Amino acid sequence: MSARYVDAAAFLDQASTMQTVSDQLVVQLNNRLTGFREAAEQVAADLTDEARARIDSFELTVVRPLQRCRQPGRRVNLLIDGFDQPEEGTRALLAYAIRTLTAPSRPELDHVRVIVAARGGTSGDPDLAPLGQARRIAESPDCRRTNHGSAGAVQLPRHRGPRPARRTHRRRRLAHRAPAWRDQRPADDPHRP
Repeated sequence: MSARYVDAAAFLDQASTMQTVSDQLVVQLNNRLTGFREAAEQVAADLTDEARARIDSFELTVVRPLQRCRQPGRRVNLLIDGFDQPEEGTRALLAYAIRTLTAPSRPELDHVRVIVAARGGTSGDPDLAPLGQARRIAESPDCRRTNHGSAGAVQLPRHRGPRPARRTHRRRRLAHRAPAWRDQRPADDPHRP
């Protein structure tokens, strides 16, 4: 998954809280999502102190500004990695926040996609189960694990089909250049044709 695809990511550990997750997402969205900072300022300006006291921090700093950042053809992709790491109470709050962002009852957030990563068979699974429109993508058993510094890095099996036409085209192009390239070798070169 490329960095261009993900607009903001929260990497969780055992000490993560809803506040740290909100802070991570807000900082990245301010830097990467056009208009997010202005939307957050507008949300803060529109609310009275009484209304602000009734709204949770995640709703105020992430959800409502995202509602105002809707642009035709533009999706906002959020990544939450390590969902199985925090304590149970934090996981329950995170699951509620994810449901808020992905609820079908909130069409003003249908441009937001949330990708949640957790290790299978861990204590995070029950909290992931009730997520509304979630699709589970399980690691395939035929995938080979790699050792790239991350225990979760997965290398997909190699493509087993005809080679793409692009490679063939490139080989032909290089083959057309080869005769001119070979003629530039010294006359006494034993590899010269």
